[in-house]
Amino acid sequence: MSKFDEKEIRRKLEIISQITPAPQSTGRALEKVRRALISEEENVLGADLWKKFKKSPMMKLAAAAVVITAIGFFVVHHRPVEQIKPPEVLKVTKSPADLLTAASLGAAYRRGGITEVEKQCDEAVKMLGPRPAEITVKELLSEFNGT
Repeated sequence: MSKFDEKEIRRKLEIISQITPAPQSTGRALEKVRRALISEEENVLGADLWKKFKKSPMMKLAAAAVVITAIGFFVVHHRPVEQIKPPEVLKVTKSPADLLTAASLGAAYRRGGITEVEKQCDEAVKMLGPRPAEITVKELLSEFNGT
């Protein structure tokens, strides 16, 4: 299965295990390990992360995106609440005849019931002005025909 023979591997491991390092090299190796352990304790994870952060342009871009997004959310959600006013309906001046059509009176009823219909009728009467108590048929026909 493998290219190496298991007996050969064991023989080489035994040869390696018989090698003893010199006391000076052992001391140097232990000193390096001690220094690495001490520097690890002093080097806090945040400081190491900060160094990587300062060097990486992608991290700077990501941090900028987070800051911009946070400011955007703050502006959108913490601004004063504005009263939303319904759009104003422009009142178009109509003739009294237009005000008293069935369609116009029906629209007035849907807007505000019978009180709105009464307002519209009152407005039509105000536009027409005062009327005499009596009117002849000829005057009625001339007014009806618009002459």
